[in-house]
Amino acid sequence: MTSSVLSKWTCLLLAAAMTTAVASPAAAGKDDDTLNIAWEASIPTLDFYFLSIDEGYSVAQSVCDALVFRDPATQEIKPLLASAWEWSAPKQLDMTLRSDVKFHDGESFDADDVVYTLKWASDPATGVSGQYMVDWIAGVEKLGPDRIRITTKDDNKAVLDQLAAGVPIYPEHYHGKVGTEGFSRQPICSGPYKVESAEAGSSITLVRNEDYFEGSPKGKPAVGKVVIRSVQDANTRIAELMTGKIDWIYQLTADQAEKMKSLPGIRIEQVLGTRIAYLMFNPVNPPENSPVKDPKVRQAIAHAIDRDSLVNHLVRGVSVRLDTFCQPVMTGCIDKVFDYPYDVEAARKLLAEAGYAEGFDLDIFAYRDRHVTEALIGDLQKVGIRANLNYMQYSSLDENWKQGRLPIAHQTWAGHGLMDAGNHLSSHYLAPDSITTDERIKDLVREGNAGATQEARDEAYGKALALLAEGAYWVPLYIVTDSFAMSDQLTFAPSTDGIVRFYTAQWN
Repeated sequence: MTSSVLSKWTCLLLAAAMTTAVASPAAAGKDDDTLNIAWEASIPTLDFYFLSIDEGYSVAQSVCDALVFRDPATQEIKPLLASAWEWSAPKQLDMTLRSDVKFHDGESFDADDVVYTLKWASDPATGVSGQYMVDWIAGVEKLGPDRIRITTKDDNKAVLDQLAAGVPIYPEHYHGKVGTEGFSRQPICSGPYKVESAEAGSSITLVRNEDYFEGSPKGKPAVGKVVIRSVQDANTRIAELMTGKIDWIYQLTADQAEKMKSLPGIRIEQVLGTRIAYLMFNPVNPPENSPVKDPKVRQAIAHAIDRDSLVNHLVRGVSVRLDTFCQPVMTGCIDKVFDYPYDVEAARKLLAEAGYAEGFDLDIFAYRDRHVTEALIGDLQKVGIRANLNYMQYSSLDENWKQGRLPIAHQTWAGHGLMDAGNHLSSHYLAPDSITTDERIKDLVREGNAGATQEARDEAYGKALALLAEGAYWVPLYIVTDSFAMSDQLTFAPSTDGIVRFYTAQWN
């Protein structure tokens, strides 16, 4: 740790010591039943179909309900807005809906809302961010006031996963009238919390939905109000937790978590989640004359990264090295397909064969874990690649990626609560901004998605993953340690899938 970082920590510790007698962490939050949290991310819209970050999905899970719910503890799919369902034909899902649900404005939920939402979201002209969540929908029809039928384009085995994770149901009478712009200013859904106020990209205030229906697997919230702020500086977030201004933060580095363990009134929790970290290349639509178009350059970069040192000495926590392109606990994720050991000489040789014996300049982009990106840049420098860091909010990184302005990015992915490798592979290789034009990979992902048995799906995904490794489209790095810091007056079980479920929090 550098001396400047140490001095910042010293100041924070002194500040905490001086204020302990005045305000213990989160005392104000418990006293007025307000959970104050801060995270780095900025949420630009509250029309949740146009968000692709976990923080957006987290707010959506608390404000909106979907047709079904995946229990994060058991991974079981449970009824939510739909009380029952059956496959009436191979590509035909019939669902019975609850009749006791009301939206936040008091209007009743029924089949018209489901038909409207799914037709609107799955229309390519709508342009939702998570296309792979809805592009399997061929049609939706109303069978009665509380019954609907969804027709799929193929025999998709992950339909219920997708409906649970990223398909909130909107009220037709409201969203159909105000559109995305109006909905983003004042969302109305049926979830356990209502949006009381929001400032785009800055803050969101949620209040408990006192009329939330009985029997929801989410349960009724114990905390009355949640205030979420975007605070981009990590040291500021830590200082506010230490002085009691906020009650909960996450995405701590190993050094931060270790130092905070000794602070009074603060509890640290760490879990090995579903989030994976990786370098991703853009060989399909990169800036003009980008070296990453050449597979030998990508393979050289793969050999240049000392992944073991990264995990053991920098990332630490409970993280482990990743050797595939998905989280191994996901259904259909085949492990140990990436075999590029750390080898500086092999990297230099591949660069020379590609015509870059003297190395080259490269812009590398990232939106979180700056210290990790800086370590990656150090490894690249050892083989002659002079990398320059461009650090930005995820929304900017995502837009620039799609526009072909980024050759390589340090990214992470938690799957938005989806525990099926097919969703992960589809989002990266079947989407319009896919990072490969290799039709073999795309066909294998489609084959896996439609596989009649899990064995058939595993075989297809395994072949796709092997081709991805051969072309070095990614450099998988590690499975991320999710580190949380909170007031010891708060009980808030850490999630492993990147989704923060505010409705599960309670005061001690």
